[in-house]
Order: sequence, then structure tokens, then C-alpha cells
Amino acid sequence: MADEKKKFAHLLQPIRSLSDNWDIDIANELEDYLEDLEELTFSFEDGPSLNFAEAALVIQGSACVYSRKVEYLH
Repeated sequence: MADEKKKFAHLLQPIRSLSDNWDIDIANELEDYLEDLEELTFSFEDGPSLNFAEAALVIQGSACVYSRKVEYLH
């Protein structure tokens, strides 16, 4: 689980460089996250479960990256 947090850490950290912001492929990152979510089972017993806080942060981070890209266009 710690490895997955590192995988999407760049979406959660503020990006100050214009070139670093454009290097992030948001669609690909979100597709990877969806693939990770498809492996989860929704049960009250053993097994990995969905971390809603982490999912919200990934969505918020990707929205921030996208908004920066739009902002840099103007």
C-alpha cells in the first residue's frame, strides 16, 4: 500500500514548474488508478478495501494539475 501512495504522490504535491506540470499525463495516471481500484473487493471481511480519502486526494490533485495547465494557457 505504501508503494501505491508513492505512485500517485506527484499528483498530491504542488507543482511550481511549468515544464513539470506539462509532463504529467493526467489521463494515464487516472487510468492507472482505476486499474488499481478494479482489483479491490468491496466486502466487510478480509482483503483490501477502498480508501475514500486517498481516492479524493488523487481526484483533487489531478484537478489541480489540469487547472494549472489551463491557467498556463492564458
